[in-house]
Amino acid sequence: MDNEKLGQTGDEPQTEELVDQIEDDLTIQLEEMKNNWLRAMADLENLRRRATREKEDALKYGAVAFARDIVGTVDNVQRALESCPLTDDLPAHIQALIKGVEMIGKEISSVFERHGVKKVASMGETFDPNLHQAIFEAESTDQQPGTVTQVLQDGYVMYDRLLRPAMVGVAKAPSS
Repeated sequence: MDNEKLGQTGDEPQTEELVDQIEDDLTIQLEEMKNNWLRAMADLENLRRRATREKEDALKYGAVAFARDIVGTVDNVQRALESCPLTDDLPAHIQALIKGVEMIGKEISSVFERHGVKKVASMGETFDPNLHQAIFEAESTDQQPGTVTQVLQDGYVMYDRLLRPAMVGVAKAPSS
C-alpha cells in the first residue's frame, strides 16, 4: 500500500518503455522533417539559380531571332557598296548617296558590336562544321586540305551562338 500512496504502481517499466517509444518516434519524425526541409531549401536554391541563369540568357540572347533576320540586310548593304565604289569622277549626289550607305553599314556594325554580333572569321581558316557550311571543294596545291579558300557569304555569331554559318569553298588535295 505504501507504493500506491507514493503514486507508484507496478506499471512503471511499461510507462518508461512507452515514453522511450514516443521519444524515438518523435526523433524519427523530427529527422524526417529536417531532411524534408533541407531538400525544400536545396530545391528553392536550385530554382533561384535556374531563374537567374534563364533571366541572364533571355537578356543576352533575346535578340537572336532579330539578329538572324538583320544579317541579310547587312549583306545587301555590303553588296551595294561593292557594286558602286566611291570615286571622284562620280556626280556629287551619287557620292553623297554612297557615303550615306557607308554610314549605314558602319552604324549597323557598331550596333552589332554592342550586342555581341560578330562575323565568323573564315578566309584561310581551317573548316569548322560548327561555323562553316561547305558549298564546294576545290583542288589546291597552295592550301592545306580543309582550309577555307573562298567565302561566298559571311557567317555571324551572337556571343557563342551561331546566327548563320559562313558559306565557304574548301581546299582539297589534288587528285593524282
